[in-house]
Formats: sequence, structure tokens, C-alpha cells
Amino acid sequence: MKLDCDIAVMTLDDLENFYIKRSYIRKDIEYVYMFHHMTSTHLVATKEAYDHYDAIMCVGPHQKAELERAESMRGLPRKTLVECGYDLMDRQIVEYAARPKVESDRPVVLIAPSWQEDCLLDVCADEVISPLLGKGYKVIVRPHPSTPSVIARDGNPFSSATPLVRLTSCISSRTSARRNRSTTPTC
Repeated sequence: MKLDCDIAVMTLDDLENFYIKRSYIRKDIEYVYMFHHMTSTHLVATKEAYDHYDAIMCVGPHQKAELERAESMRGLPRKTLVECGYDLMDRQIVEYAARPKVESDRPVVLIAPSWQEDCLLDVCADEVISPLLGKGYKVIVRPHPSTPSVIARDGNPFSSATPLVRLTSCISSRTSARRNRSTTPTC
């Protein structure tokens, strides 16, 4: 890669493993990886995904511990591992704590599956949502913005059955999971 900078911060894993390589112009660049998810380091990426970074911004102690363990088990050079939190979650926690507590007349179930083909919405939406109907739950279905599912494309098949199932494309935590009595999604 022809890169001339002091620090390169990336959210793309697998540096040096596939098409993204370290710069051949400068050898002193510090490569920093920043997670855009809070999940485990070894469940969502390739085994070598983080091996060639100099520093990694970990969202929590679980990622730091997993990366340290991988370095130890595989004899990898130690990286600078910094626990920096996850801004989206940190803001949501603060906003949730600050908002007035609203009593709901029924429990809310949020169904927010991943984006890949054959996700929950394509494979078993009816089996997951139907048992909740008539049991006193308010159901919010929030497909990932990249979801290619039938529900995301064709709309809410449960809307005629009950006003308690709301399909929303809102990805804002303040709106998609809000406990309101509205059946109309608002962003």
C-alpha cells in the first residue's frame, strides 16, 4: 500500500492477510485497529485478523483478554491494547440513565437480527414472532439496514394481526427500542 502518514487507524481487520498491506513507502507507520463491534475477537474474525496491528483499541476487558491470550498461545509480538469503551453504548447508557422512567403497560420484545442472507427474518420470523402474539408483549422488529430479508423488503406481515407488532427501520437506540404506545415507527 502506498501510504504516507504517522498513524493509520482502521476498522478493517486482516491487515497484511489479504488486500490491505502495510505501506511500502514508510516502515514507521503505527497501525491501529479500532473495533466497530463489541463482540468476541475470535468469534467474528479470522484467526490472524489482528496479528499485524501495532495497537488495538478494545471496547472492553473481554477483547483485551482474548487478544493477550492469542498473543501468548501463538507466540505473537505484544501489541498496545487500550480499553477505550464503545462510544455508542456509552452514550446509550448515559441517555438511558438520564431519561424519565416510563411505565409500560406490557413488556417490550425487540427483535433486531443481523444483516446476512438467511437471517432470522428470512428463516424463522413467523416461528419467533407468532408465539409472542396474544401473550401480552409489544414486539418491535428492527431489521439491520443492510438486511435483504423479505420483511425488510415487503413490510410487516403481522400488522393486520395486531397493532402490537411494529416494524421499524430506525437504527437509533433512542427510537427503535423506545417504549411508547405508538404503532407508527418514527425516526
